Amino acid sequence: GLIELNIDGTPKLNGQGQPVELYDSADVAGLARVFTGLSYKGSTFTRADADGLYSPMMVYADEHSQLEKRFLNLTIPPNTGGAESISMALDEIFSQPSVAPFISRQLIQRFTASHPEPAYVARVATVFNNGQFTAPNGRQFGTGQRGDLEATLAAILLDESLYDTARAARPEDGKVREPVLRFLHWVRAFDAGPIVSDNQYNLRDTSDPTDGLGQHPFDAPSVFNFYRPGYVAPGTQTGQRNMTAPEFQLVNESTMLGYMNFMTEYVMARTGQADPSLTSFTPDYSAEMTLAYNNAGLVDHLDTKLTGGLLSGAERTEMIAVLATMPKRTDSAANEQLDRSERVYMAVLMMVNSPAYAVVR
Repeated sequence: GLIELNIDGTPKLNGQGQPVELYDSADVAGLARVFTGLSYKGSTFTRADADGLYSPMMVYADEHSQLEKRFLNLTIPPNTGGAESISMALDEIFSQPSVAPFISRQLIQRFTASHPEPAYVARVATVFNNGQFTAPNGRQFGTGQRGDLEATLAAILLDESLYDTARAARPEDGKVREPVLRFLHWVRAFDAGPIVSDNQYNLRDTSDPTDGLGQHPFDAPSVFNFYRPGYVAPGTQTGQRNMTAPEFQLVNESTMLGYMNFMTEYVMARTGQADPSLTSFTPDYSAEMTLAYNNAGLVDHLDTKLTGGLLSGAERTEMIAVLATMPKRTDSAANEQLDRSERVYMAVLMMVNSPAYAVVR
């Protein structure tokens, strides 16, 4: 980060009430010397070949600065090799007190809460520093080494505040589930297989905001991911509360419609396939088909399966009302199969486009 942080992730302030800068231009210049001599493997500062593009970078000793390197609280002596300089620099950066709250808050944002309370950040950051976590049932996580990720993730996912049912309706809790994860949640919930991704035209590039997910795995527009951790969405209720909501940076009119279009094709198993003879990404709706003529039963079943029972009363009522308008023929096996399928498609589509599905709590 750019500023020093307290253990709870809030900025440290100086005597004038201003945030304390973590480093200055002299630190940047000193750190720049550390990384001199790095280039693509086998390129010696020339154009990289295919192997060089996908291999770890190398330090070329002749190109590495032999001068003294100073930044933060570290002084690297002259004539220190490139690999050793980098190792010392990384150790110095990792030793900074602000690392624990900085990393802890961002991990919390990815797993449980877009705008975590300072006390939650402090609990996780303390575990990050200690390298150990004891779950409510007494189970131990971590080796005791600072930065132990097993302990840190356990502290995030098993924090007792997450299991307080009275907090579930609070707008401060939870996080928006980004489009790719919404799609994958549906894939897992209905065992949509076999997974033959190269047979799916739609999956070759899901970044189109109008008929895709507006997001493609491993193809973020910058090294800082698809969204900024400090993003506050303008013109929203969370924005009015000055709450960070990173995933909202992906949300606009185009991406919302694009997500709906994309999910409609998959929910209804109508995606374009390179080889029609191959079956791929076909959802298993067998359990839902048996409930298809029970409006409330189908909605409640999907609420449990897809949204963890967090569907609001208003959403539930509206979904049941929509299903009540659809035919339930029993005059022939073909008609009944068709009507059951259409009702299941509609119920699943309503669910995967609901606020309860889009927000993880």
